[in-house]
Amino acid sequence: MSAPASYGKSTLASQWLGLIGCRSAWLSLDPADSDLTQFLSYVIAAVRSTFPDCFAESAEILRSATLPSTDELAGMFCKEIDALAEPIAVVLDDYYQISSPEIDDFLDTLLQHPPQNLHLIIVSRRDPALPLPALRARGLLCEVRMQQLEFRKDETRSFIRANLDDAITEDEIGTLHDRTEGSPAALRLAKLAAGEHGSTASILDQLPDDSNAVRSYLMQEVLAKQSAEMREYLLRTAFLDRFCPDLCDAVMPDRLSGFSGKDFVDHIRQANLFTISLDASADWFRFHHLFQSMLQDRAFTELGNEAIRDLHRRASLWFEDHEFLADAIRHALSADKAGEAASVIGRHRNMIMNQERWHQLDIWLRLLPPEIVAS
Repeated sequence: MSAPASYGKSTLASQWLGLIGCRSAWLSLDPADSDLTQFLSYVIAAVRSTFPDCFAESAEILRSATLPSTDELAGMFCKEIDALAEPIAVVLDDYYQISSPEIDDFLDTLLQHPPQNLHLIIVSRRDPALPLPALRARGLLCEVRMQQLEFRKDETRSFIRANLDDAITEDEIGTLHDRTEGSPAALRLAKLAAGEHGSTASILDQLPDDSNAVRSYLMQEVLAKQSAEMREYLLRTAFLDRFCPDLCDAVMPDRLSGFSGKDFVDHIRQANLFTISLDASADWFRFHHLFQSMLQDRAFTELGNEAIRDLHRRASLWFEDHEFLADAIRHALSADKAGEAASVIGRHRNMIMNQERWHQLDIWLRLLPPEIVAS
């Protein structure tokens, strides 16, 4: 799936997984995952969340000081996927964040002779550096692009009518379609901004001509309709790449009376507020990236830098308590607390050594200032 932000790629992938009836694993990628060992470790962890006993050999190899060749790794991976008792769909979300020829080579080798029970879904804002023409020629590639994802005018009409009924005229629908350029995310924002009573006239009167400005304007309208508690949770959780109810509570400076992280998660799911479930048990979620980015922009204005550093510090403490060390280190650094990030490594040094996580340790140490590493 290859299309710009706001065209519903991750939503489509998530909904498709819910329909196919086979087990699945979802990996959301970021630039820090552009390391082959780390990438494979995370892929294995994602698949193990579904098949706990798989990849014993590969996991052991990844702990060694020197990796085998890409061909050998891909062959080992294929063999262990083939050994699974049933098919699995693996989603690599935000693959455009990866900038590693090694990872591209690994996937290229894997796809030359793919396991029969593996369905690989790559979600990206641009085409990956993979042999797409060859896969297309062999009938192994299904492509979903912007042309398939953007709403046609009749689809915009159907969507808006289903949500706002007669509260909007045909001319207003045409204006909305033109200004949003058929972007599903922008149209959903418009629906949320109109609210339950479909008050679209005032919104359309103020709608900018530029599509990016349209989204920012609609975002302000959506936030204006939220309760004070919801708004506070939205702005603070915007800095979490993934969240669960307990973590949402942890980043709040004070527990809001009568409103909890569970209430927040339940509400955003029911309101369809741009969230994607990351696991089958619906414990973990993330925001759509465009929505998250717009929330962050608003948070810098409304909360201020000090409050944002504090929520990163709180997130770091929660992640460390739950042994998500990479997240704990990243949030400590985002809070401008390099010393606390180093302390996370120090406090867990025995576990790191016992599990021989030397490669991961090297990646973490490279995130720290040289003087702290030296000390």
